[in-house]
Amino acid sequence: MTLKYGWDFPLLGRRKVASNMKHLKWLLVFVLTAVFMIFAAANLPMQVGASNTDSGSQSTGFVSNENDFTSWTPEQIAAFLNSGKQAQDANTTSSEFQALNKFVKVRNNQYSLEVPTQSGLSSALIAEAQQAISATNRAVSVGHLTIDPTTLVATDNSQFTIRSLAAMETRVIPWAVRVIFRANWAVSTFAATMILIAHYGGEAADYAYGLGNPYALIASIAGNLLANRAAIIGRDAASYNASHQNDKIREDIYITHDDLAVWHD
Repeated sequence: MTLKYGWDFPLLGRRKVASNMKHLKWLLVFVLTAVFMIFAAANLPMQVGASNTDSGSQSTGFVSNENDFTSWTPEQIAAFLNSGKQAQDANTTSSEFQALNKFVKVRNNQYSLEVPTQSGLSSALIAEAQQAISATNRAVSVGHLTIDPTTLVATDNSQFTIRSLAAMETRVIPWAVRVIFRANWAVSTFAATMILIAHYGGEAADYAYGLGNPYALIASIAGNLLANRAAIIGRDAASYNASHQNDKIREDIYITHDDLAVWHD
């Protein structure tokens, strides 16, 4: 049986090259990326399918938050969210986004944020949540994904696949693109590719879209900040994986940050 990994990896891209100098530049970046991948793979010996009971750890540059807000009332959610907004410039955290799931519906295969008038949530928070959900809706459209109205998780159902066996799998949740890694080499490849994308500067999004999933979906989330965030996203995945070599892990990419945790199928 052939497993569907849900992505391809044309390191040299599919774009037309304007000059021989650009050809040379791409070749140099490719060689450097290959060296990085070999080094990373040699130091990250994850076993496919391995897992343990570790719930994940936090590290500088990313956070790990898993909470269940399904039984909370709107008033409890509002109190929780407002308590975390004491600093005016504080970005919405992963937990705060998850708390808003109660107000998310699926309409025509798109996420819809439907906050009651008397929710108690600030207009600034609602605006940021709407911006985030607009970004994930772009990712759903770009990836031709289908949203499950019960779980609110969007996946590619166009082809048969055994997701629990895929080395790298892409999903979309209401607030983020979720990349699941079940092998160390998949983390190494992802990290190297994200660093490669960062090298393209203003053309980073175009290059990422050409690579397909998960890179096209990440470009949909990051927008104009992709060139600035791509290397950080890749390095965060590699750094977190270095301390979880025998675990499956996942990385959620939000509009403001990325979040990593151990993954359990």
